[in-house]
Amino acid sequence: MDVPSKFLRLLLIPVFFLPLAGKADVLVLKNGTEIHAPYILFKDDVYVVNIGKEKPLVFSKDEIERITRASVALYRTNRAGEPFEDVKTAAEKVEEASVLVRNPGGLGSGFVIDPRGYVITNAHVIDGTTKVEVTVFKKTENGLERQVHKKIKILAVNRRDDLALLKIEPEKELKEGEKPLRFKSVPMGDSLSVSAGDAVFAIGSPQGLDRTVSSGTVSTTERELGEAGVFIQHDAPINPGNSGGPLFNLKGEVVGVNSRKGMNSDGLGFAIPSSLVKFFLDHRDGYAFDPSSQNGGYIYNRPPTAPGNRNTDELHPGEDPDGESEPESGTTSGEDSGES
Repeated sequence: MDVPSKFLRLLLIPVFFLPLAGKADVLVLKNGTEIHAPYILFKDDVYVVNIGKEKPLVFSKDEIERITRASVALYRTNRAGEPFEDVKTAAEKVEEASVLVRNPGGLGSGFVIDPRGYVITNAHVIDGTTKVEVTVFKKTENGLERQVHKKIKILAVNRRDDLALLKIEPEKELKEGEKPLRFKSVPMGDSLSVSAGDAVFAIGSPQGLDRTVSSGTVSTTERELGEAGVFIQHDAPINPGNSGGPLFNLKGEVVGVNSRKGMNSDGLGFAIPSSLVKFFLDHRDGYAFDPSSQNGGYIYNRPPTAPGNRNTDELHPGEDPDGESEPESGTTSGEDSGES
């Protein structure tokens, strides 16, 4: 018995269309079959799927139940070329992407990862509020010019890894022909390629001052701080207000996000590895911010305690059962001073 070619094509789809590594568009047929491909083109009222065969597969709109596009990356990686010869030169190339993040109770730092105004900072910098301001420092002939943006959208929050994604929105609706805001952005580097002894530099706004640059070296790439996680330890001086700011290599790539420092020590800084930042961005939908929640983001509970013990399921890292919040021993993230 001859099998109709269209029916045979649908039978074979589950075999040939296995999910591909990385991000992929997903096309769902009305018979329930899911087709994963790096890119699915819609042209002339049909969907064209190319999986490397001589002829791409074509589906009409009537055959399609829905299509889900892969998340668009919000960051770029790997600046081409050799490292800059010194910190001063490297900092001049990337410093305009470093920003000041302010909330009603304190302030911190951050950096722009996408020209459309997407900003990374620490979760504790914006924790407990939905009112955030971002100050961008623009280079002019007369020095730095502060541009304060008050319409900020909190997109995603990961309190466990202390990361937050913000978006600078236009203050008013764009008129026809008016160009949207564009910002200087910086590339994300590979923290897994960082080694002890590598030169790094930090940019931030300590004490709410204009941007400052400090340099140092990596001490270790795997410093464990209890439940806070694993950090890149470095000796570039950081101060309250630096939290959320970038830690760069000499290629001008972000290899970490400064999160905390050692108590009573100017040469003991800890940065969240960029590998965790990229994971957070790639899976940002899973950390979507809930504006109806005062604390924002989702809470990831601890395992239940033994019978008879007080339930601490919803305690966060650094918080004890009596309601007192303490930083990890020997470290501080700056909350006590109103700055982060």
